[in-house]
Amino acid sequence: NIVSVGIGGSYLGPSFINEVLATEREGIFTSQGFTLRFLSNVDPVDVERSISGLDAEETLVIIVSKTFTTAETMLNARTMRQWLWDRMSKGKADESITAAHVVA
Repeated sequence: NIVSVGIGGSYLGPSFINEVLATEREGIFTSQGFTLRFLSNVDPVDVERSISGLDAEETLVIIVSKTFTTAETMLNARTMRQWLWDRMSKGKADESITAAHVVA
């Protein structure tokens, strides 16, 4: 499972690439078995939609940002980190989980 977190162009770019590759034979073949979701705003309903049914232990969170100063992106990054901690370390901060499941 992959959750891509980004706002504006940091959402649109990865989303466009996903759409293009979804129509290519090799892209279709190599993406089988993967789930890709996008989190592009701070609405709690959208956060829940992006993680619904995912197993945190099998999920990679990709934070996409040019500056890492966009408030919404950083809030979503912290929300996703907490979601991982809640499911894998009973809510306690665990940077080894972050290191294994979050890239930026």
